[in-house]
Amino acid sequence: MIALDKQYIVVGLGETGLSVVHFLNAHRVNWCAVDTRDEPPGIGALRGEFPHNDIHTGPLKLSYFQDVDEIILSPGLSPHQPVLEQLALQGIPIIGDIELFARAHFGNVVGITGSNAKSTVTTLVAKMAEKAGLAMRMGGNIGITALSLLPDTKEVTHVLELSSFQLDTTHTLALEVACILNITADHLDRYASLQEYIASKQRIYRHAGHIVVNRDDENTYPKNNQAISTSFGLSQPKEKEFGLISRDNTDYLAYGDELLLDVAELPLQGRHNWSNALAALAIGHCLGLAFSTMCDVLRSFHGLAHRCQVVIKKGDITWYNDSKGTNVGATLAAIAGLQLPQKKHLILIAGGIAKGADFSPLRHIVSESVKLLIVYGQDKAIIQQALTGSTDIVDVEDLRAAVALAAEKASSGDVVLFSPACASFDMFNNYEHRGELYCQWVLEQLR
Repeated sequence: MIALDKQYIVVGLGETGLSVVHFLNAHRVNWCAVDTRDEPPGIGALRGEFPHNDIHTGPLKLSYFQDVDEIILSPGLSPHQPVLEQLALQGIPIIGDIELFARAHFGNVVGITGSNAKSTVTTLVAKMAEKAGLAMRMGGNIGITALSLLPDTKEVTHVLELSSFQLDTTHTLALEVACILNITADHLDRYASLQEYIASKQRIYRHAGHIVVNRDDENTYPKNNQAISTSFGLSQPKEKEFGLISRDNTDYLAYGDELLLDVAELPLQGRHNWSNALAALAIGHCLGLAFSTMCDVLRSFHGLAHRCQVVIKKGDITWYNDSKGTNVGATLAAIAGLQLPQKKHLILIAGGIAKGADFSPLRHIVSESVKLLIVYGQDKAIIQQALTGSTDIVDVEDLRAAVALAAEKASSGDVVLFSPACASFDMFNNYEHRGELYCQWVLEQLR
């Protein structure tokens, strides 16, 4: 429940922070707000809309937090800022929008996290639930902010994509189904170690009714001896597991020994896409969805924008946009998923903000498959240093220049893959903005 007698302060006035402001105002509770930027977008309109609320901008000051009962922190801001750490030591709770959602919602909630494929699997599960006739709403770290999904006049199944940053400030969320899809090193500019990042992801299992894990990734298994409801993986499944079964040179998605779907019927090919399909089946099964309904969705799902999306095929050269590949694991999966019949026919464009990442896990697949690596952006030197000797590497000023060079160097039969393995904020608003401009520049270049 939302405490009407408390004083809240909203820290961060991006999309999530604004959803918190409107949620608190709708519940007629006392709030003030602060954004660390001097002039965040829309600040004038916000002050005009709420003239009686204190809204501060600029560096955090302790004076802003006087008489505050709870701090509601936006996921893009670290709780390790000195002012916030001092307040936490004083016993002032720091929560996030998902914690507010947990206090206010009713109905079943599915939570999905992981380093990669969160949006794909969340979308699949939402489509499966919808096709099954459930009242369903999808949001969280994808699409609509969680609080914007509320209120509901009837019981609804909410399917939420949850980031590690959101989970850090969530305490009471009781999920009907919780799943960690996979864990690869990411956000090590914010977490002190990989183990701290894993612990953040593991918070999704607190209070969960059903737990779904990835058999191929031991870091997705709960660390506190909670019972696992089911697992998915690319190995042959045992009873009540999801996996792959090969019969007569054909691979099938399967549940135990029950064949569910020939993988050839999936529009999205590649073993990482098969794993995503199995994850969605496992989560949907915990919700009680019929296999026939879920398989119909898998047969019709062609993927998300900015996730290994074909931009154009021209002159026997195919251009892919994988702007959503914001970490090393995602880029590794994107290269592997293309399954090129010939080696060294791939031109890879990568770059941006490295987030403390180690790019060395890419060395083997780059050496095998990439004939030219084009790097750009703030941390291009880090990528180049990690992969020197694995293939030819050229650094350019920006993404537009990378597209132009790729067009110059690509020849018949090649694939150009933009999978940056980095965050976008050195040059772009977000990965969508980056992907849209990449597609625009590709099409301009090929006119």
